[in-house]
Amino acid sequence: MCDTNLDVVSSLLETPFFELDDDTKDEILIRGRPTPCLGISQLDKKLGQVFSRNFKTDWYDGHPWLCGSSQKQRLFCWPCLLLTKTKNNLWVSQGVVDLKNLSACIKKHELSKEHLSNYLSLKRLEADSNTRKASKTQSDTSLKLYNEDVRKNHKLLTYLIDVICYLAKQELFAGNNDAFSANNFRETLDLIITRDSEIQEHLKKIEDVSETVQDDLITSIAEYVMETIHQEITKSDIFSVQVGDATYILENPQYAVSVRFVNTFGEIKERFLGFHDVTEDSSADAVYSLITTVLGPFNYKTKLVGQCYDGACVAAASLDGLQRKVKNDAPNALLTHCSAHDLNLVLQDGSKSIKNCRVYFAVVRSLLNFFRQSGKRLSLLSLVVDNKNPSSDVNGITPSEIVQILGSEWDGLQIVLRNIIEDKSSAVESISGAKGYLKCMNDLEFSFLTLVYKNIFDITDIVSRVLQVNSLDVDYCKRQASSARNSISSLRNEDKFKELFYKAKSRMSYDIQGPSAKRFKLSHTVSGDEKASLRVLFYEIIDNTVTQLDVRLGDMSQLLYFALFDSSHFRDYSENFPIDLVCDLTSFYVDLFDKQRLVNELGVIYQDEEFAKLSLDGVLKDFVVNDFRSLFPEAYKLFALIATIPLTSSSGESRFSSLKRIKTYRRPMKNERLSSLALVTVEEELLCAHREREDFLYNIINKFSAKNNRFNLVYKK
Repeated sequence: MCDTNLDVVSSLLETPFFELDDDTKDEILIRGRPTPCLGISQLDKKLGQVFSRNFKTDWYDGHPWLCGSSQKQRLFCWPCLLLTKTKNNLWVSQGVVDLKNLSACIKKHELSKEHLSNYLSLKRLEADSNTRKASKTQSDTSLKLYNEDVRKNHKLLTYLIDVICYLAKQELFAGNNDAFSANNFRETLDLIITRDSEIQEHLKKIEDVSETVQDDLITSIAEYVMETIHQEITKSDIFSVQVGDATYILENPQYAVSVRFVNTFGEIKERFLGFHDVTEDSSADAVYSLITTVLGPFNYKTKLVGQCYDGACVAAASLDGLQRKVKNDAPNALLTHCSAHDLNLVLQDGSKSIKNCRVYFAVVRSLLNFFRQSGKRLSLLSLVVDNKNPSSDVNGITPSEIVQILGSEWDGLQIVLRNIIEDKSSAVESISGAKGYLKCMNDLEFSFLTLVYKNIFDITDIVSRVLQVNSLDVDYCKRQASSARNSISSLRNEDKFKELFYKAKSRMSYDIQGPSAKRFKLSHTVSGDEKASLRVLFYEIIDNTVTQLDVRLGDMSQLLYFALFDSSHFRDYSENFPIDLVCDLTSFYVDLFDKQRLVNELGVIYQDEEFAKLSLDGVLKDFVVNDFRSLFPEAYKLFALIATIPLTSSSGESRFSSLKRIKTYRRPMKNERLSSLALVTVEEELLCAHREREDFLYNIINKFSAKNNRFNLVYKK
């Protein structure tokens, strides 16, 4: 660039115009010819009189090509100075200072071809320069307007992200294809921009904040959450995996995967890793492939210490093979039952390999939904439930509990259904549904299966409660599970079959159908083939249930070390150290623990009364806060291991209740959107914590900009 403090003419004499860069040339052309007031003065004589010839600035006005150099105090030709490459021209090389002959010199130069040619070229150069100047001015204005639009878009997206995070957290995300309709999303957005007139006006200029924009933002937030989860899992020393069937929510084969671990702050975390499509194959091999794919980035072969499956995702016959394949990869991955899962529901789902049971439980679920979908019908059901258990909450009844109610209150439920039919205020769907369920209850197989599963669930109910309350006392849980297994196995005899068969048949002795119907005996005959088929079904159900208990609870003997953190025994342990439990632990986890150091550390902990007052998660946090991990590294690994195994209570079931509410609020919804929205909802605590970070919005907007080009989001220079 030309130094504007220098005399332009002097500068051009040193560095010719044609050697300058384009920007410098444009700058010189924009500034124009220099017209300084020169101090040229010359004495002359005329008719004997001496007078002085002085420079006059109005000469510039009369000759628009004339320019001057304040440094050299001479006049030059501006077009020729810029464009002539030879220096044999006085007007270019030295400048004119002879004021006496100036007029003749000017006239001669103006008429020269060289001057005329240079002047013409200069005019064209100036025109081009003005065009470039106008273009640059316009470009600068456009750039300023563009960057202002980017700023407003960033601000708008900040509001949109806040709305999505809030609605997801409150499980209030609703809407339809019309993004500007009165829905939760738009109404919440309007509320938070009430006092921001700038964004209100900016929003009017945008064609729409479509569902696609919402989806892309939800996906961007979900991706950020998932990346954060991946970082947490990667930093953890060990983790366990839980796989559940979400088909009954998503209405097509989808499995939910989550992991459990202790984070670097000593907090027990369960993180949701999304829903995964198993439409093409939901076999045990497919589940194994899913697990290895999802857990592959986390070094699961050395870090996986537990695996847990609900009854619906893997059939009982295939579960043992699946857990063995996973153990072949990750030897420490014990199969456990999560106490947060209703054992009866797990066993119920595990029976889906038996067609008759699958149909039966489909009817049971439908019956439960029939009552739940109407407050009036639910109140009628509550009369039956309250008679059996006054403290029961009908809203929280599970499918397994409705089976037990059917088994014990068979006549009462029939009366409820008959009352619905006879009630003149009942809607058509209520009457139609009640008649359908009464017909089911007059089916021998339905009656028989109800009695079979009531007997099973009465036994497994006890084990389920024990697992939920006494998960640390694995020895006690194991004894109860073994007792339940033996009790169910003992049902497998001809006398029990006949007892249940004839009781089910006796329930078919009355017809209760239609308004004002009277109870009268039916001549219900049972063929030998029907009885034989029910006998085969009975034995198959018992065998299926026993197999499930054997496989699902079979690894409990490897978890006896859980008792090492049973604080109710700390005082006893301080006097009689449970060395056998430590031996069991270290014999299974050969490379994980330093046995002697662990014994010494536990010995100190058992003698400290403060530790006995803390829960498992309380001890883990206490170790981190007070830096006890460096003092008791082996004990911390043990406590983290116990916390990671999903035998202890988890929040896994809350994922599905949240998902069902989201599904209810918004229909139809793509599974990809549902999974993203579920992730944001389930992990709202994690999301809220990271929203406080300075780079949160920056990361979300960057992810969004890669998916959606509707908004200008990248600043230009």
